[in-house]
Amino acid sequence: MLDLHKLHAFVVVVEERNITHAANRLFIQQPPLTRLLKKLEEELGTQLLIRQPRGIEPTEAGLALFKEAQLLLEHARHIPKLVQDVSQGKTGQLNIGFTSSAGLHPLISLVLRSYREIYPNVQTKLEEAGSQKQLDRLISEKLDIAFLRAPISRDIGLKHHHILDEPMMVALPIGHPLTQKEKISSNDL
Repeated sequence: MLDLHKLHAFVVVVEERNITHAANRLFIQQPPLTRLLKKLEEELGTQLLIRQPRGIEPTEAGLALFKEAQLLLEHARHIPKLVQDVSQGKTGQLNIGFTSSAGLHPLISLVLRSYREIYPNVQTKLEEAGSQKQLDRLISEKLDIAFLRAPISRDIGLKHHHILDEPMMVALPIGHPLTQKEKISSNDL
């Protein structure tokens, strides 16, 4: 496996076209840099650089390595930020469950839209299912969050938050005896 340190040194040498200048830029002495380049050539089994009186020229194999090494090093520079972003929830995927009736509520679409604006690099995967299936998927960690209308038992190992109370109406046919009452209690129903 190629060592990023060696690749970085190689890229600097090709950019500088001079071992002394590259060594200065890398804050190392020229002999260790020369040994590092020789070891890289041995590991790859081919000559990467041609030493000329006026500096260094990459071979065709050296140019191929140079291009790939630049891409690899650029990618490697972004890895710490990527890992931090994932650990802080700024990127990745959020699996969201909702019941069909909860999905129609304007609050849910507002919350999802706001979340996407704040965290544009997080993909949201929406899954519609019944309450029990969502609870099962939360417990098995296949969902990260779920919007439910049914109450949750406190002893199933899930943290839940009450976010909304909604008014309910009773619809009755005209002429139904309960339509004559001013107020209808749940016992009446």
